[in-house]
Amino acid sequence: MTKGRHSDANDNDIHQRIQKWIDEQQWDELEAFVHANPCITHDATFPNGWTLLNCVTFTANTPLELIRTVAATNPIAIGIPDQRFQDLPVHFVCRNLQTSAAKLHVLLQHCSSNWLLHRNEFGGTPLHSACNHNARLEALQALVHATDAQILRVRTFQGHHCVTTLWQSYSSTIQGHLCVANLLLVDNKQDVGELPRHFQLFWDKCQYLALSSYVASSSPHDLLHALLRCNVPIHLFKVAARLVKDEAFLTPDKDGLLPLHWVLQNRPYPHLHEADAIQALLHHGEAAIPAAQELPLIMAIRHKIPWSRGTQWVWEAHPVAIQSRSMEGWYPFLLAAVVGGKPLPSLETIFQLLRAQPDLLLTSSTTSDGG
Repeated sequence: MTKGRHSDANDNDIHQRIQKWIDEQQWDELEAFVHANPCITHDATFPNGWTLLNCVTFTANTPLELIRTVAATNPIAIGIPDQRFQDLPVHFVCRNLQTSAAKLHVLLQHCSSNWLLHRNEFGGTPLHSACNHNARLEALQALVHATDAQILRVRTFQGHHCVTTLWQSYSSTIQGHLCVANLLLVDNKQDVGELPRHFQLFWDKCQYLALSSYVASSSPHDLLHALLRCNVPIHLFKVAARLVKDEAFLTPDKDGLLPLHWVLQNRPYPHLHEADAIQALLHHGEAAIPAAQELPLIMAIRHKIPWSRGTQWVWEAHPVAIQSRSMEGWYPFLLAAVVGGKPLPSLETIFQLLRAQPDLLLTSSTTSDGG
């Protein structure tokens, strides 16, 4: 990275004068100074290790032409992180794209794709900054296109996909929180009414980011699969389950797994949220559809999902599965005994299955004796 020239006795006076112009929005004076002293754009001794480009992009109402001039004079400054939170100028710009993406397009003309993958102190890329500050869909598309979708693979240090950042930002607003709460109170998809414009704008961005992340895996264009791969929060997944078309629940991925199968096999939601995810997917007969010749009940038991955290709901959605057998030839209760679990959650599964159909124990014994 270019570190810029060293500080001298006049630097502080120059920095203070520039900051005064910015604070008082005297843009003509600042632009004239830059034209007369282009070397100022190479100075990286502003407070916090900023360059002039940091200064003008940090302020939301800086004129577009001034940013264009500063960026074109020293394009390398786009890749210089500040000393506070390791933000690049493009991070700053991405926090002020609520009405227009023009400033982002100016920086992208001089920006390396590697700079766009730079993570700040919190692990966020410029795309995370854009998602966290309600940037326009056009801005998100520009960032994804400029990096050939590589930016979608970068998560924060907490493991958050950009879709999660978008969700957290929207649901933390009053109007977003109320809209989400109303959606989650709806029991049937048919009861979902007309959604407000602010939600539709959020939802368009959410679908774009999730599907753009998922398409790279050459799997079907399905939102439920995409959101699961992005490991989104459970409430966002439950909202999606209320909004997608019915066929989304029955769309297999490239491995032949329905969304329900994938949840049972990979268990993306720990603890109590696991039951919520499974319940959200059990509305269209998925419990009767096998994956790799195994019914979902067998899959739930094989992957040690506790009775109260999902196995119960899978069985209740397709009760006759209790009479099915695993690939090894075991009834569900016997498979539960074999796979075990900690701290023995399979005991409740065994008990509940045998209580539902006690004669399976006799059938199992007879089969064993006959063998």
